[in-house]
Amino acid sequence: MKVAANTILIICLLALLASCSTTLSVVDKGRSDDRLPQPLEGFVLSDLPAREMPGWRKPERILVTLASMGITDGLEQELEGIDVYKVPGFAFTKVPSGPFDVILSMCSMPSNLRAINNTHWVHSYSVGIEGCLADPKIKNSNDLLLTNSRGASASTIAEHAIALMFSLGRNLPLYQRNMLEQHWASNGALPRENFWSFEGKTVLVLGLGSIGREAARRAHGLGMRVIATRNSRREGPNYVDYVGLSHEALALAAQADVVINALPFTPATQNLVDAEFFHAMPTDALFINVGRGGTVDTAALVSALENNIIGGAGLDVVNPEPLPKTSPLWGFKNVIITPHVAAMSNKSLQLTRLIAQENLRRYIAGDRLINFVNRENAY
Repeated sequence: MKVAANTILIICLLALLASCSTTLSVVDKGRSDDRLPQPLEGFVLSDLPAREMPGWRKPERILVTLASMGITDGLEQELEGIDVYKVPGFAFTKVPSGPFDVILSMCSMPSNLRAINNTHWVHSYSVGIEGCLADPKIKNSNDLLLTNSRGASASTIAEHAIALMFSLGRNLPLYQRNMLEQHWASNGALPRENFWSFEGKTVLVLGLGSIGREAARRAHGLGMRVIATRNSRREGPNYVDYVGLSHEALALAAQADVVINALPFTPATQNLVDAEFFHAMPTDALFINVGRGGTVDTAALVSALENNIIGGAGLDVVNPEPLPKTSPLWGFKNVIITPHVAAMSNKSLQLTRLIAQENLRRYIAGDRLINFVNRENAY
């Protein structure tokens, strides 16, 4: 993601954190290695404790960006004797003098990664870690550990996906435009069949990670038939009617009234949603993207919309970001675009901070880490 695209996220992040800075904190320091604070119950811990991973050492220097989040609050005892360099905001213009054993920052801000020098652990406040994996100092290091905030914003992003689905299915953008023009058009504005009831319709969820599962849960609660794809196995939660493997995506797309893309960006998912996929969808089907912009062939999406191959699209992520003013996507009346803000909520930001706090405590103690990233799978 380009720096300009992050500006909106930074402003929202700082504002929301100011409103929830004291709600959650690290407590119960005497708990066992496997026990997590109640808000983080269910999050996945690494197979090995940090102390048993190659290169682990108790950190001497730590770099914390967005320190105004209060990442180090409540960890005074653990951080005693450790040099902690705090950057109040999102990024720094001058690279702090290293080396830093630990860096807590954002993979989506490549400038922040310049501080990596003999670093053993990088924690990303975001879910997407493609920016980190593109950095040679991370990619080529056998010892560097990488964790992220996977799951912190899953429910919020799922709600955003459902909101986009409702907005398109109920033609809310049309009525928003009418409202701005002070135009009351309750009858005859659109044929009745243009207004959807989602009960009984089929939704295909691409990717059953934390976001996909939460989106599927909400769709099931609306009375929708839920089908999904995942990369590794057919098992899924009981509210998913059918779980297919990735090679079944086209056949499942043909059944879908709505497609919710919750895929992470990896070499295997790059441009996975392409012209063939859009042609497989019914012509009135809706496409919702809250995964990653790079998983969709943008030219194919534009063509599908121009030629009425699909019924509409709700996009929180696009490729590239920020979306150029010249992009045809801005001009479609059956497209809703939000600027990569689906993760924004008080709840998700509280969890993001708590994951970082708990992981910092765990790394210093040499315990198992939350959301350890398998760099081969890129998630």
